[in-house]
Amino acid sequence: LPPASPRSLSSLLSVLLLTMTLSRSILRLVPHTRIAHTPCTLVMYALSALSFLYAESYKGFHLKFNRTYVTRSHRLPGLWKLPVLNVLYSGGWVKASSKRLKTSWGITIGVAMIVAVSKRLPPVARGVLDVGVVSGLGGAVVSLWWIWATCAVKGE
Repeated sequence: LPPASPRSLSSLLSVLLLTMTLSRSILRLVPHTRIAHTPCTLVMYALSALSFLYAESYKGFHLKFNRTYVTRSHRLPGLWKLPVLNVLYSGGWVKASSKRLKTSWGITIGVAMIVAVSKRLPPVARGVLDVGVVSGLGGAVVSLWWIWATCAVKGE
């Protein structure tokens, strides 16, 4: 590994804070996934988990968001004093191009609206949806660390 620089430490902190945020979401959703297991719900669990692993974890996080996040975390403008600013910068919520700002804020608002609707679902449907979200976010965390470690080893 290359020697730790203030920028790489800021990047590590930024990735760690995002991991904590995603992990907190996972832990909050796990209790909703515990519903009566019938063969039908087990099949729905599996389909939900697999579809979210592909759509959310791979297509959304691995191919798009995580790569942008890690790249921007390595280009932090100096060592920012407030770690939350590192996350906001790395995620493209501040100091970004117009397109990046629209994309980041649009996705954030869209996810918030989906969460608000999903809270009103019946328990079985919410459990199936939450299993998918948990698998997708879990894959996103693994992907985030994989991309960060790859960039750290390559010195990018």
